Amino acid sequence: ELLTQKDKENTIMKQKKEEFEAANHRQRSRILSLQTENDQIRGETESIQNKYELLQKDNQQLKQRVQQLNIENNELRDEQKEYQIKIDELEQENKRLKSQFINTEEFESWNTNQLFLWIVNLENGRFSKYRDILSRNLVEEGVCGKHLSEINVLHIKGWGITNFDDKQVLNKKIKELIDGKDNNNNNDEDEKSSSSNSSPHKRGGRRYDFNKEYRDRLGITKDLQSISPKIIRNLNRISSDPNTIVAIISGQTRDNLERAFSDCPGLFICAEKGAWFRYPGQSSNWVKNDKLPKNDNEMILWQNIVHDVLKTYTERTNGSYIQKKSTALVWHYFASDPEYGNMQAVELERYLKRLLDW
Repeated sequence: ELLTQKDKENTIMKQKKEEFEAANHRQRSRILSLQTENDQIRGETESIQNKYELLQKDNQQLKQRVQQLNIENNELRDEQKEYQIKIDELEQENKRLKSQFINTEEFESWNTNQLFLWIVNLENGRFSKYRDILSRNLVEEGVCGKHLSEINVLHIKGWGITNFDDKQVLNKKIKELIDGKDNNNNNDEDEKSSSSNSSPHKRGGRRYDFNKEYRDRLGITKDLQSISPKIIRNLNRISSDPNTIVAIISGQTRDNLERAFSDCPGLFICAEKGAWFRYPGQSSNWVKNDKLPKNDNEMILWQNIVHDVLKTYTERTNGSYIQKKSTALVWHYFASDPEYGNMQAVELERYLKRLLDW
């Protein structure tokens, strides 16, 4: 009985041992599984950490790029403002130039825009401060040149011109235009220039100073091919007066002027802005301005240097060309892109000043 009891206890102990070992094995398997999962999590954590560091670097680079773009954007905005200012200036200059070609003798055929340009360019732009309201009111009322004979101070006030003196001056200018006294073509500056730079020739009696570019005054095209017989007749009629000298001052060459005014022997002609003079009745006998170098080699020397520079800018600026005169070289860029041509002209001027030490 004792042995039987001992065997039973041994069997129970053996069973418990087997259960313990099985539990221990399961525990070890679980630990190994957890270690494996832990290693996987650690690997994933390291991978995430690396990605995070990369993202931080990318984020830093993006921040730097954003800062650079902000700086570039600010610079572009500044440039845009500068270009807008230049565009506004060019538009104003364009309107001013357009106004110079308005024929005041045909004011009754003016449209609203031509009337507006004539007004805002009177007396060196005295009425330009009313530009916006004046343009709007003229368009709304449909005022054009044929209505000017009916205009009075009350109408002018309705256009938005409120200053008393301004109203009176504009009313006076309109009356002078209707009476045919407006012969300054909207350019008081030219009138002052004519009076201050008047011709020294005077034979007594009446005196006429025709000190203006003939193309602007007479409506002659740049190629000098469209001078009407009427203009030639009038020039000959005026120059035939013994108390009158008609002077044509131009930037054109002597050959062009001789060809254009060959039928007007009584004219006093200044070619190339005063470099050459031809007195009335002298035909092709031109006199050189004594302020110019007497030695032509001096003229040729600087022209050769400048011509090479102008050639470079002509090649890079579409529509531009070089005009050679006896005393000057002219770079024309009016047919090129306005903005680019103006930029090239400014750069060219600076370069030539440094090159020639002006």
